[in-house]
Amino acid sequence: MVYKLVVSDIDGTLVTSRKKLLAETVDVVNGLQVAGIRLCLVSSRPPKGMRMFLSQLKLQTPAAGYNGGLVVDEAGKVLVRYSLSAGLVSDIVAYLQTLGVDVWLFSGEEWFVGENSQDYVEDEESVLQMAPIRRAQSTMKDMGKDVGIEKIMGVSRKPDILEEVKKNLLQNYASQINIAHSTGHYLDITHIQATKGHALRHLAEIMQVPLEQTLCIGDMDNDIPMFQEAGFSIAMGNASAHVKAEADFVTGSNEEEGWAEAIKHYVLS
Repeated sequence: MVYKLVVSDIDGTLVTSRKKLLAETVDVVNGLQVAGIRLCLVSSRPPKGMRMFLSQLKLQTPAAGYNGGLVVDEAGKVLVRYSLSAGLVSDIVAYLQTLGVDVWLFSGEEWFVGENSQDYVEDEESVLQMAPIRRAQSTMKDMGKDVGIEKIMGVSRKPDILEEVKKNLLQNYASQINIAHSTGHYLDITHIQATKGHALRHLAEIMQVPLEQTLCIGDMDNDIPMFQEAGFSIAMGNASAHVKAEADFVTGSNEEEGWAEAIKHYVLS
């Protein structure tokens, strides 16, 4: 099969654990561009937090942030947007706050945290290369009335609490939300339509590429929906056994040029 569109996750896939692009990865991306094969990035990050990699790789293609909750073109124009309802935002934020789980809200290009939020904020600022906007804790649950919220993030140093949150939210809102761990300390809550599978479909339609000519690559549970939609799917060597089992092929890890080797073999050979 000749693949005309590659759809790639970023963290744990395209970049190392230190959020760096390896030299061979950059060379392979250049090879895709020379060959006329398009590369689109999808991530749980906000689009603004993806921009440094789009720039470094000189990509002029649409990108999908918030696990598919916001698809933007190369100029940042919104093409697809799935926002959570104001009532749902209010209910979920209030619930998280009663459990002592810190709440971060993402809207378009903006990231909001509570006025007293501390844990992991500096780490995330460094990763996303963007600063949060601080809001009074008491106002966070009502923000969905003023702006579209694409992602609620629950943040805690206690992963077992986040597992309890995930279980309870799915019991009550399974028809309205998707929930995914982006790390052990973060829980991402997005619109039911905000999946990387739907993102891949949107990107393929925008790029006018049949689904069977798409190839995707990722490492986490939130990548599985795009594995199920793409013509061919690749899991990273650092992925869990569960994620690997869902892919058509398993490559090396993100620390050892697994991304570049897979793309060279299946797309550029």
